[in-house]
Amino acid sequence: MIEKGERDTSVIKKVVADLIATEPLLELDYVAICDPNTFEEMGENLVASLPDFLLAVSVRVGVTRLTDNILWKSSGFWST
Repeated sequence: MIEKGERDTSVIKKVVADLIATEPLLELDYVAICDPNTFEEMGENLVASLPDFLLAVSVRVGVTRLTDNILWKSSGFWST
């Protein structure tokens, strides 16, 4: 969706949350879209010339907390 131009962070977060909700063993802790240098959350709308950003997700499986992230590069691809 980001690759196709979605820039509304609330929409992006909802899509990720909805995807996680399809797995009954997972309990979503958070979805964050952050500046990769400062880890500060970005605003409601990403600019048209999309900067680098970090998509971070944390879920619980029972008592275990799993956290992961992926980096969106301004050149238009994901980097792990």
